[in-house]
Amino acid sequence: MSYYPPTQYRMARCLTIKAKGEAYEITHELSGRSFVLPALAYQLLTELKAPTTLEELLERCPKALAAADVEALLNRLRAGGIIVGTGDDETYHRRLPAAPLFGVPAYDGPLATDRQNRRLVLLGLPFGSGNKLDAGCARFPAKLRWFAQSYLATLHRRAATLDFRGLGADNAAFDQLRQWLTENRLTDGGDLYLQANEYPASVYAKVERLTAEISAAGNVPIMLGGDHSLTFPAISGVAKHHERLQIIQFDAHSDTYANRIADLYASVGKAPHHHGNFLSHALALPQIQSVWQYGIRGPYTLTPAADPRCRVFYAHEIPALLERPDAVWPDPEIPTYLTFDIDFFDPSLAPGTATPVIDGPDYRSGLALLEKILGRINVVGADLMEVNPEKDRDERTMQAAVGTLLRLINGIKS
Repeated sequence: MSYYPPTQYRMARCLTIKAKGEAYEITHELSGRSFVLPALAYQLLTELKAPTTLEELLERCPKALAAADVEALLNRLRAGGIIVGTGDDETYHRRLPAAPLFGVPAYDGPLATDRQNRRLVLLGLPFGSGNKLDAGCARFPAKLRWFAQSYLATLHRRAATLDFRGLGADNAAFDQLRQWLTENRLTDGGDLYLQANEYPASVYAKVERLTAEISAAGNVPIMLGGDHSLTFPAISGVAKHHERLQIIQFDAHSDTYANRIADLYASVGKAPHHHGNFLSHALALPQIQSVWQYGIRGPYTLTPAADPRCRVFYAHEIPALLERPDAVWPDPEIPTYLTFDIDFFDPSLAPGTATPVIDGPDYRSGLALLEKILGRINVVGADLMEVNPEKDRDERTMQAAVGTLLRLINGIKS
């Protein structure tokens, strides 16, 4: 017979405690979440300065507290990160913003159990160390929040009456976006908290856990990077809840770049994957049925497709593809993860990226392609990556990124 030792609890280490009259306000410094505890509950919390089991705590806690109430309080504080239990990752937190993107509701955990009730969850990933050329894309989530607060702060509140033609199409074309907003099913999950010197392996493990948790209830994670190395763990987390998955990639690069030396170091755990080979790693997942790559171009892409499951559509082929009545499109029956690297667009439109490639699609053609594809598929996860605010000019890239994000949300079926 196997024996599992009882869970031990202790106070988290990154807490700020302030007296509030006869109560106490406890704030977690990583997540920003706060709890106000009455004096009796705070007294119980102070008993957890060292690891303690529930049984030990019940022996020491005030008699005025019933055992069921003590256990309920422990569960509430553990869910909020104020205390940690055996095996908990004390560094894993989502930090909710003071002003959610577009004014949408904050995501408060899994609720949906079917597709008709699923929510879209916007999640910032402020990490750029997977791109050794320039890590400035780590600042995109913060810049996006500033941009949205400056220009689109009331999008949610005014969604029923807004004139969406400024986004480049008739109002009727944005019925789905309006529905996500008015039904409160577009939500903001905040930013994954990452420490400045955190190891990439730790970051990737947290991203995988995050997308797995959101996907478990049937909700749709929309990751806002960050560099493209983050897409592999994001796909891995979503794939845990699907027997089959296809990937759609908007990108100037194939992101299957490798060499024997890099493969050697990766195979023995001495080097992580990076922004230029996330897809090679994703192709190793057994759930991946196919990959559809759009916008590929440049002298770095002269080798054949990395895998027979990859369908490559080069940038110069996109205008004809949009017009062909017999064009082949992704399978509508296979759940889809869609990843959008901003360098898909021509750098004259989106200069704010670390690896721009000339002769890319224009904005209207790119969004027409995105719209046509989204109309045929079931998106279960998505991301927008490699937006580097430090390299932007006149907010061109931010405008393209926000427009693309809204079109992506609009194209995900409820």
